[in-house]
Amino acid sequence: MQKPDSANVPYDLSVLYVEDDASIRDIMTRFINRRVKELNVAENGEQALEIFARKHSDLIITDVKMPKIDGLEMIEKIRQECDRTQVILTTAFCDDKYYERAIKLGISRFLRKPIVTEELELAISSAAKASLKRKKMEERERFSDLVLEQTTSLVLIMRKGQVVFANGNFLRFAAISDIVALNAERVIDRLIVAKEGGLHKNLAFAEWIAAVLSNPDNEFVVHLRPPDGASGKEGSYVVRARKSAENTIVTFTDVTKIAKARETALKEALTDPLTKIGNRRMFDVELKREMSRFERYRRALAIIAFDIDLFKKINDELGHCAGDSVLQGIAELTRRFIRKSDIFTRNGGDEFALLLPETSLEGAVKIAKKLRETISAETFFGRKITCSFGVAGARHAEDAEGFVKRADTMLYKAKKSGRDSVESDCD
Repeated sequence: MQKPDSANVPYDLSVLYVEDDASIRDIMTRFINRRVKELNVAENGEQALEIFARKHSDLIITDVKMPKIDGLEMIEKIRQECDRTQVILTTAFCDDKYYERAIKLGISRFLRKPIVTEELELAISSAAKASLKRKKMEERERFSDLVLEQTTSLVLIMRKGQVVFANGNFLRFAAISDIVALNAERVIDRLIVAKEGGLHKNLAFAEWIAAVLSNPDNEFVVHLRPPDGASGKEGSYVVRARKSAENTIVTFTDVTKIAKARETALKEALTDPLTKIGNRRMFDVELKREMSRFERYRRALAIIAFDIDLFKKINDELGHCAGDSVLQGIAELTRRFIRKSDIFTRNGGDEFALLLPETSLEGAVKIAKKLRETISAETFFGRKITCSFGVAGARHAEDAEGFVKRADTMLYKAKKSGRDSVESDCD
């Protein structure tokens, strides 16, 4: 099949399409091929894994039930190597177990067979936008690293605990004329401001430089503030120290702007673009941190897992734009309802999670019941929307996976018991 001019295709996207049915594969291949920059096609999961190992496509569109390796097994293997590739799942089956596995694998979207081309077009468009955003973020990170390497640094050379050289940048920053004053007046200690997350902890300069030297692979940050009237800028500086036969070279690189840029990029990477709440990656990061605090301080911790009842019906009858509005509305209702210390994330599709520090199981159940009532009292597009909730409390010596699984189990129990309800793990 002749490939269209890549400059004229709608979406700058590399796609791996996996389908074992030859007739469907031929039709959809022609459709997809006219819309993306690069298309690779596989007849089964094994062949797809071989192609992905070479191509690392931006998007995978795959059937579920296939010979040798089914679609979800294939994605599980790919996720072990790459968690950023988006996945669209196509299937003629409606099996809760498949949906549960797919959600945990971070499937971007589900399309029922026979595939409606308009829905596929929308899914590809959404994937292309997400891919472009990710690539821009990666480019910003590469640029930040380049800037970090080229930033003009403050430089000191030390010998036997004394400064024997300071470059002009450091002298101007410290507002002194020579290294004699630098040593005699303990100027360096006065420049350093103790801050949370910074290296300086009321230690003398020589002591924390020793700490830097003993951990050469770590990145240490100090906060420096120049004296009044000096030409330097207050900010965050990466400290690096390297020891030669006699001397220790110490550099301070201003990373204030880069640190802020990285903080912004990190926030974007941990945020769900649709609802503006945290995403699954944020949930995993915060869960690990809160589990550590739970084990260390023996303080209560709970999870509320919930999703929208019959959400697929909303998409089917009202369209995906309406479905997106419902997701945004549920997120906003929940955000107004919870504390600042609670972690609220969208973990995939219509599934949300609340991580509640210092909250007992009983307290979390009360929160879930009130949230259920709040949501069910609202209407969206003239419809009453309900959610089902699963609640679990943390247990000592249990890993994060087991904790989350118990909350998910309670959620599925609530779904099976008639929806619009709260189930908790009270054992």
